Amino acid sequence: MNFFEEVRVILGEKSGKRLAALSGSVFVIITAIVFYASISLCNSIQLKLMDEYMWEIPKILESRSSELNLYTKVYEEDILARAEIGLMLYDEENVLSDAERLQWVREAVSADSVSVLDGEGKPVSVDGTVSMKEDFSTWIETLEPRSPRLELYPARSKNGEATGENDVIGYVRLPLPEDAEGSLLFEFPCDRVSELYNAIEDWSGVLERILSGADAVAYAKTGDELTGYPLDGLTDEQIPQLKEELGSIFENAELYESTGSGRRGRFITLLGKSYFSTITQYKEEGQEDTDILFALPTGKAIRNALYIAVSISLLIGCGILLLQLYAYHRLKQKLNGGDAEKLSHRYVHQATWPGIITVIAVTLIFSGMLLMLESRTNAAVTTTIYRELLQREIDWRKDREGEIRKSIADYCLDSTQMLATVLSEYKDYRTHDTLEALSRVVGADYIMYFDKNGQELAASNSYTGFTIGTDLSEDYRAVLLGYPHVIVGPEADPYTGRMQLGTAVLMTDGDGKPDGFILAAYDAGEVSQAVGQLSYENTVNSFTVHEDHIAAAVSDEDGRFIAHTDQGMIGQRAADFLKGYEPGKSFEGFTDYKGESMCVSASTADGRTLLFMVPERGNMEMQAAFGLIFLAVPLLLGLLYYPGADVLIAKAITEAKGKLGTPDPTINPITVFSDGYALFVTLFAFIALIASLNGWWTSFDYVFGGEWTRGVHLYSLWASLFTLAVTLFCEFLLRRVLKLMEMRLSHQGKTITRLVNSLIIYAANLFLVFCILGFFGVNTAALLASAGVISIAVGMGAQSMASDLLAGFFMMLEGTIRVGDLVNAGGVTGYVTDMGIRTTEITDEEGNVVTLNNSKVSPVKNMSRKQPEKEKENPRKTEN
Repeated sequence: MNFFEEVRVILGEKSGKRLAALSGSVFVIITAIVFYASISLCNSIQLKLMDEYMWEIPKILESRSSELNLYTKVYEEDILARAEIGLMLYDEENVLSDAERLQWVREAVSADSVSVLDGEGKPVSVDGTVSMKEDFSTWIETLEPRSPRLELYPARSKNGEATGENDVIGYVRLPLPEDAEGSLLFEFPCDRVSELYNAIEDWSGVLERILSGADAVAYAKTGDELTGYPLDGLTDEQIPQLKEELGSIFENAELYESTGSGRRGRFITLLGKSYFSTITQYKEEGQEDTDILFALPTGKAIRNALYIAVSISLLIGCGILLLQLYAYHRLKQKLNGGDAEKLSHRYVHQATWPGIITVIAVTLIFSGMLLMLESRTNAAVTTTIYRELLQREIDWRKDREGEIRKSIADYCLDSTQMLATVLSEYKDYRTHDTLEALSRVVGADYIMYFDKNGQELAASNSYTGFTIGTDLSEDYRAVLLGYPHVIVGPEADPYTGRMQLGTAVLMTDGDGKPDGFILAAYDAGEVSQAVGQLSYENTVNSFTVHEDHIAAAVSDEDGRFIAHTDQGMIGQRAADFLKGYEPGKSFEGFTDYKGESMCVSASTADGRTLLFMVPERGNMEMQAAFGLIFLAVPLLLGLLYYPGADVLIAKAITEAKGKLGTPDPTINPITVFSDGYALFVTLFAFIALIASLNGWWTSFDYVFGGEWTRGVHLYSLWASLFTLAVTLFCEFLLRRVLKLMEMRLSHQGKTITRLVNSLIIYAANLFLVFCILGFFGVNTAALLASAGVISIAVGMGAQSMASDLLAGFFMMLEGTIRVGDLVNAGGVTGYVTDMGIRTTEITDEEGNVVTLNNSKVSPVKNMSRKQPEKEKENPRKTEN
């Protein structure tokens, strides 16, 4: 009866059936606990991932608010200057009718409307389109003279329908000269401020900026307004369905309320797809609260959780099976000795306790390594997400930098264009005093008037006699060639040393011919400061991260930090702090930073490498999941399952007495675990490799991809474990094939297979040593090339080993001796029972096994190869 038949017989007994039921019940309970822990871990990881996205919202809104404040200030200064010029023109053209004067002023200063108000603030005459409030008489009393005010109005399309956005209108009220009563009210459009104001409340833009390129969706609800990202690609039928589903989710937002352990997550369905989601509320003073829903597809998270749970559950099931086999081998010999009645509970426990300890230890170690692997991978994914967020922020700010420069330059250009219009109309204004007054009005550092040859004729400052190309930048020469305008800067003025933005506008005479040009330089300090805040380096330096997260940028030219969240590191060599860092190389993996293991994501572009680093250490979610398994496995296996299972095995063996075969005393029961777990790990390695290659299990991409620093490390441990298991499994298969071949071969063939078998063992062990040393950071190439190591090896007997290997090779080639031959070698007489590549075993007549180095098997007397008597008498005759 073979082993499998014996197992079937035992399980067929009454106690065997109870054992199977107990094993199945405990396995189901533990599996449920493992599944719960795995799902909880993955859900926590998903929540943490969504937290990373939510972390960006205040930063984006703050940056937009800062930009809005900048534009608002510039715009208020601009419209005040325009209004002052308009008042000057209104007073100058007193010979015209009121309607003509207002039209001339409105067109000159590019206003939407200009109104004359009487002493009580009531409109007397108006030119242009007016957007006054219904309570105008009350509102105008609050508008202080020379204090610009911005007001919001609902934006409407050309056909008069509300667009859902707002228009920003600027108002300036200026008193008329002392000899007249009343005031002038100017109304100016401000498209750029309107755009920014609407952008702040445009949640779809905010969410797109966060999630662009990410595998996630997000929706925001402010009052009854619902928006989100992405919405592109949805059909007309899907949009109402999506809004209905989202409305129901937001109505039950209380289900997401935070608990003592943190924010809750829920599984939801949107348009037939499953997501894991959470809701957060964004509050800002003076604005309506906004509920924001973030959702990630459940496929990947659930898949990872299932992989973890199935892996650990199968290991536990394998452990239960191996424990039963171990107990069976241990107890069967006792039963075979006729002492069935002595299989007491105490004896059974004493005989089998190493088995349950082994199962629990292996389960906890494997589970811990797997959960830590998932946690570390989550840290790596988080690192990549943060680096991508930072890169998107850099790209966005780079675009904004150009837009801010252009927008501010356009404001300055408009002011200069207005000055050119005035100076073209009023030539007597082309004096030092008037230009000085105009420069104060428009907020220019200085204004210069040049003739059509580029020679300065008048200026608001003390600099006179300037010539284009000699005293001023060649960039302004374009105006002399007939271009309408030129903008230079912001750059430092060589005379004042201040950051200035220069604008030059062509002036024409009544016939439209060039009549010189006007150059106005404006203070660009605030613009430069705002633009500087958007620079690559400042974006990295100020990138808001968690306390232990690090953002940095390295110059590929010299390998030094050019930006860092710890600005004290700027200028330091990155390689001095980042182990194994190579400038100009994009990578994602793990390395040491200042002695701490970090997950690193790096991308290289434009001669700079952008880095983001997150500590690799485990998180609370992983510790909680492992703690649950750490408690459940010992309690259920050690206290619930083991005390009853080993007794049931003993009873089943007793009940099956007489039906079982004779036990094999050469079997070591502990090898049940070594062989069983080796097979499990081997199969797990192949399955994990397949899952990784197909992108199903992200965690093992890092293991098989080798994206980690060599050294004592979780990933090197996994790689070593897989390499060990697969190598031993392949070695086992090859040796098994050789053993089957040996049964069908002659003595000489058996000898060759034994030598090949020995060679396989040495090759496998050598391969394992070098692979594992490499995984743990040992430079094996340098080790092989090291003369010192070679000298030590020679001193320890490497020459003798080489002699043994060569002797074994020639013995196999020449067939001097074979397995089964009766020989006398090295002073020992007996039968050759085994031959290896380095040693030969001889069993003497007393049964003693003598092992000889192959180089010592000389001279050899082979009694199994005696020549026939006739050949002995005349050997030459035999030869002939």
